Amino acid sequence: MILAILLAILGFLTVVPAHAKTGIIIPLYSYPETTETWEPLETVISTFPDVQFYVIVNPASRPGPTNTNYQAAVTVLCMHVNMLLVSYVLMSFSARPLDKVQQDIKTYTGWPTMSSLAGIFFNE
Repeated sequence: MILAILLAILGFLTVVPAHAKTGIIIPLYSYPETTETWEPLETVISTFPDVQFYVIVNPASRPGPTNTNYQAAVTVLCMHVNMLLVSYVLMSFSARPLDKVQQDIKTYTGWPTMSSLAGIFFNE
């Protein structure tokens, strides 16, 4: 399903003028149950090397908890040069205490794969 949707979007992008820089934001709010879970996304990313993908990771509406499976799957995604990793930080409609938001950011920066971190998605 994900693959079909992304292919439809990428079909549209082929008609965008060459001078326009385009990219796709993907909220990846799923857990990699197996090594194949995120494989459709990896296939699309590698099939379209000229398209920039911004992948938002959200292990639990905050940066943790994660385990080695999750970290390994994120590491595989980070191997693609046209994929930028974006972390998810819950804001609770700006009602969440600032120290909690800052702690989430600090936790993400401690992930081994965060050397590829391109941004933060502040949601709600």
